[in-house]
Amino acid sequence: MKRFGIPFLGLLCVAVFLGILLPASTVHAGPCDDAKYREANPTECGGNPNAVGVSNPGGFKLQNPIKYPSIDAFLLQIVTIVVQYGALLVVFFIVYAGFQFVTAQGNTEKLASAKKTLVWVIVGAFVLLGVYVLKAAICGTLQQISADPTKPLCNAVEREA
Repeated sequence: MKRFGIPFLGLLCVAVFLGILLPASTVHAGPCDDAKYREANPTECGGNPNAVGVSNPGGFKLQNPIKYPSIDAFLLQIVTIVVQYGALLVVFFIVYAGFQFVTAQGNTEKLASAKKTLVWVIVGAFVLLGVYVLKAAICGTLQQISADPTKPLCNAVEREA
């Protein structure tokens, strides 16, 4: 288990990183990025029809690179992705523990290792379940005490267009 733990942890980190940033890596073009719009509205785009990304005279337009409207939406997406990839890892390690049980062939040391692996996989699954339930409880509480209860806070994390 020790020789597989570090590579799988690294793989999980890379998968979470790619899962968060790849969908958001597309660049959102503002109106001043369109050549026809710049020609029709030169003063709105900084007076220079060749300017890209300029939204005010003499200044540059800052765009959110991660495409989430707020930090809480970004953190909720991180939790969602971690739970999803964690669930996949739980399934993989349950299969791996089963493989260890089958290949132990009665060897008490290998059976103890397989049992230990299965126990820690189940502990990890309960931790993931706890994270999911805690997120749901916090989001439900925030929704109930919200000033505008019709506006969803945590249910659907929408990225900016």
